[in-house]
Amino acid sequence: MIVQAPVFHGYTVSVLVDLDRAATVAEVEAALQGEHIDLVGDDGEPPSNVSAAGQEDVMVRVVDDYGDTERGTRFWLWMAADNLKLAALNAIACAVELRKLRPSGKVQ
Repeated sequence: MIVQAPVFHGYTVSVLVDLDRAATVAEVEAALQGEHIDLVGDDGEPPSNVSAAGQEDVMVRVVDDYGDTERGTRFWLWMAADNLKLAALNAIACAVELRKLRPSGKVQ
């Protein structure tokens, strides 16, 4: 499910993940940790296009879908990102990689 609203900044997405084996919210969050991921806990503001505006990372909140048990196989990922920042950072990363391919000699 993707939410498309008439906003200038942002993408918001909710994804239902169904795992092969039971896990906890902490285990799913540990698997998602990365360079451009900002994990948002239950105590903070949930990811939205407003909270993601101006942020360089994808904001992610993991919510369990298994009720009262400690472990489950279904999790909701609520994600939001600034579409302009993502495009700009991707362009910079591509330019850096392409610069590495440029010949350094005199003959080109």
